[in-house]
Amino acid sequence: MINDYLLLNNVKSNFLDNFEVVCFDVSGVIHNDMPIVFETNKYLIKKFGGKEISFNEWRAKNSYSPAGFLKNLGIKADEDETYEFYKKLYNEYIEKGYHPKIYPDVKQTLKILKTMGKELAILSSHPYKNLIKELADYGIKDSFDLIWGGERNKFEALGVICANFKIDPEKMIYIGDTYSDLIDSMKVGVTPAWVDGGYNTLTRIKKELKIDKIENTDIILLPNLYALFYL
Repeated sequence: MINDYLLLNNVKSNFLDNFEVVCFDVSGVIHNDMPIVFETNKYLIKKFGGKEISFNEWRAKNSYSPAGFLKNLGIKADEDETYEFYKKLYNEYIEKGYHPKIYPDVKQTLKILKTMGKELAILSSHPYKNLIKELADYGIKDSFDLIWGGERNKFEALGVICANFKIDPEKMIYIGDTYSDLIDSMKVGVTPAWVDGGYNTLTRIKKELKIDKIENTDIILLPNLYALFYL
């Protein structure tokens, strides 16, 4: 792990000076819960009469919501009903001993950001009760000034978060891992950042956004969270 002092004192640019608030998605950014979500989604497919798919096939079709994922497979399902059923399944897997894993660079990244005077927030579709417990288990819950979970309409929520911190949207960066995270950020005027290793690969990001080169957009590409300090 990189020494805190060395990391803080070897920042390569003043990129983060542009922002007062750094907001994070959770799944695929703070922790890896993909194995659990994959299992729950496989059960949903079976429940609604779909065909079994592989992990890579699922990763190419997953969505911000369980019903959205089923829609990508051509299966119609009620948004709210499916989400409630998904939460029940997720908790059942937790009880069986499945647990998401925090990414190794998260704790140090949060510590450095707080040292730099940044306010930190979370905006996630991850069920709120699970989110609070998992953040507490990781020992990082108190690092955040605002925690918003269980939200499937991130577009409106991002605007509310900016208003809560009394900042203009351009003063916040939102770090996500899916194309919908990026789209919602850009609609609001928040700087969008994509971190590798989550739900959407860069290939899928380009496909969904219908772009050939990310470099021609306002999207910030992060191979990992440490890269924030070297932009």
